[in-house]
Amino acid sequence: MDPTIALFAKLPVPGGVKTRLQPMVCRAGAARLAASMLVDRLKFVDELKDDTGHCKLLCGDRPEVTPFLPYLAQAWGQPLWRGRNNSGQGEVPGSAWSYRNQGAGGLGQRIFRVLQDFRHGGCIVIGTDAVAQKFEALETAREILGEGRSVIQPAGDGGFTLLGLPAGNPVNGWGSLEGVLSGGGTGGLPSSAIAWADVSAALTKSGWPPQVLEHEIDMDEWSDVESLIERTTESPGRVAVMTQFLQELSFLPKDVWRVSFEMPILRAGDAAPTAPAEKE
Repeated sequence: MDPTIALFAKLPVPGGVKTRLQPMVCRAGAARLAASMLVDRLKFVDELKDDTGHCKLLCGDRPEVTPFLPYLAQAWGQPLWRGRNNSGQGEVPGSAWSYRNQGAGGLGQRIFRVLQDFRHGGCIVIGTDAVAQKFEALETAREILGEGRSVIQPAGDGGFTLLGLPAGNPVNGWGSLEGVLSGGGTGGLPSSAIAWADVSAALTKSGWPPQVLEHEIDMDEWSDVESLIERTTESPGRVAVMTQFLQELSFLPKDVWRVSFEMPILRAGDAAPTAPAEKE
C-alpha cells in the first residue's frame, strides 16, 4: 500500500498567512503569494506518478473543504466545482483527494495526529511553503517508507519540509515523537520552534532512525524568496513545480527587490486565485 501524502495548508486570507513577507509586499500581496504556492503544491502532489494510487489528503485550517475548492479547481485547470458543493470532510467529489480539518493545537501536534491516524499505510507530511521541492524528494521518500524506514527533509531555517513514517508502530512507542512535536504536552509548538534535528533524534529513539534528505528552502522570510530566485536561475528545471508562484513574483513592483536577480521567463497564464484584495 502506498503511503498517504498529506498536504498541510492554510486558507490564503490577507493578514492571516505569510506574515513575515507582509512588510515587503503588504497583506494582500502576501496572500496572493500564499495562494499561488497552494495551487502549485496541489498540482505537485497530483502530478506525482505512481502505480497504486496513493491517497491524497488536504489538511486545511477550516472545518469544511468548501473555501479550498477554487484552489483545487485552479490546480487542475478546469471549473470542477461549478454547481457542486461539498461542505464537509472526507472524499472530495470528482477527485482523488480527501479533506481533513487540522484541528486544534500547534502545528506539531496537528502533524502528529495525522501521522498516527494514517499509520496503517504510512504517511508523508508536506506543506505549501516548500514550493521548490523536487518530485525526486517525494519519490525517494516513498521508496524509503517502503523499506520500513522513516524520512525527513530539513528546511534551511532549521525546521523541516517533509516528514514521513512507514506503516505500523515504532518499536519503542510514539512517546518520543509526540513529546517533540507537541511541545512536551504544552499544546503543540509553532512551526518556527520545531527543529528537524530534534524530530530526527526522537525518531531514532523511537526505533525509526530517519533517512535525511537534502535541505530545501521554506518560504518564510523575504530572504528565502530571494534565495529561491537565485537558485532558480542556476537550476531552471525547478520552474516546472512552481509556475504560479514565480508568476505572482513577476507581478511585484521592482522596488520590492533589495537585490537584483533575473526573473525566469514564464509563459503567460491565469493568475492564482486569491482572497479579495484588501483596501490599503
